[in-house]
Amino acid sequence: MKLTNKQRGDSLEYVALEYFNAKGIVLDQDYVVEIGLRGNKPKKHRFDLGCNNVLVECKNHTWTHGHRSNVPSAKMSVWNEAMFYFSLAPKSYRKYFFAPKSSRIGTDELLIQYYLRTYYHLIPDDVHFMEWNPVTNEIKELE
Repeated sequence: MKLTNKQRGDSLEYVALEYFNAKGIVLDQDYVVEIGLRGNKPKKHRFDLGCNNVLVECKNHTWTHGHRSNVPSAKMSVWNEAMFYFSLAPKSYRKYFFAPKSSRIGTDELLIQYYLRTYYHLIPDDVHFMEWNPVTNEIKELE
């Protein structure tokens, strides 16, 4: 049985919740923060996970399947949107972006590495990229 996108996203959120819980950081799901540009009235935005000093976005995306792994351009737009929301969030929060390990066929380039290389100009300096290996259950921070 194939999982829905919602179920896939929820499963990665659970992994992130467990990771932070093991570090003594208790997160809430659908954590609301007021965001906005200077001088504008802030608006409430829901991050996947959060607490008083941590925000987390989880994107359970992988390379597209085919002869050679293709760039999942629609998914990259969603990642860019997450970076935009991170950039609008208060600087007092530590920001994490979680995604599964996904290697591109033929090059073994990781999807997160591709994103960091291609979209570096849209990534706020204070965002930490976390990669979850679904085979080993290992989580590591990428730079």
